[in-house]
Amino acid sequence: MSDSLATLVEDKKFSNFTIIHGYYKKVGDYDIRVDVLVPKKLSDGKRPVITRFHGGCLVLGDSLFPDWFAGWLLDLAYKHSAIIVSPNYRLLPEATGLDILDDVEDFWGWLHSSAFTDLLSKHCQPSNAIEVDLDRILTAGESAGGYLSIQLALSHPDEIRSATASYPMLDIEAPHFSAKYEKNILGTPQFPDNTVTDHVAKIEPGAVLTSATPPDRIPLMFAILQQGKFLELLQRGATSEADRKKLLPLKRIENNEAKLPPGGLFINHGTQDSVVPADGSEKFVRGIRDPMQGRVAAGNVTLSLQAGEHGHDAEANLDDEWLRDGLMGVVDFWLG
Repeated sequence: MSDSLATLVEDKKFSNFTIIHGYYKKVGDYDIRVDVLVPKKLSDGKRPVITRFHGGCLVLGDSLFPDWFAGWLLDLAYKHSAIIVSPNYRLLPEATGLDILDDVEDFWGWLHSSAFTDLLSKHCQPSNAIEVDLDRILTAGESAGGYLSIQLALSHPDEIRSATASYPMLDIEAPHFSAKYEKNILGTPQFPDNTVTDHVAKIEPGAVLTSATPPDRIPLMFAILQQGKFLELLQRGATSEADRKKLLPLKRIENNEAKLPPGGLFINHGTQDSVVPADGSEKFVRGIRDPMQGRVAAGNVTLSLQAGEHGHDAEANLDDEWLRDGLMGVVDFWLG
């Protein structure tokens, strides 16, 4: 284990969990890590599963970066003796959006393979063997991770019980992500115009990056948003209309093509979010509730808008009324 990974694992936020490291995919010479968080106190029986994706604008972050790992999600897993499976994935702009979605699909395949159960058994004694229930999966993620949580839920609605997403990136064609103008993002000053172009120009062919913990690449992330380069970088290499649509959740719910997991979807978003504006979540919910979208019932999706900036739920706990009420339906169905 590297020193940097050891530092993440030892963070007090994860003190109630045993963390198992594995790899779900190899790209060239690079292994892509997945972390399995097992509550130290487990009840008997097959354990439900939470698949969780980290945030970072698809540009930075790590599965175990504690500052961006929702405490309430850890509490939810601990309360219900659920196993959290949290993968890294390739990052922009070294990768493309299609590369990232490929990683998510390969992670999904790995989760349903013997490799996952072998990883668990390798780190557990026969006396405390862990049996997971892949018929009870809840998806989760923050920001870019919320985008991936919803993407996975739309791709596998019949194999996932319920879905959640915190301040997800959904309206990616909006000017915030696609146009250059002065944006007050967390009060950060404007970065030079060449921040993004210089970085992209230095990328070596075949370069792969799957982990970058702040403050690394923070200027790059903000510059991408400030200069409206996110949509362009996400869609790089997507030459067909079908591929471009695959990357855009709002496009995927058009024309009665959307289907959610049976337990529905809970989204939470801060109304003052300057990194990922909340109107993207509102637009997505309106689309999914459109009466023309007959395959999705309005009651299956809940949006909780709370005062606050990006990461507004950092101090939230399961006893907070807005969170408790928003989670109630999806969690009950997930565990049922």
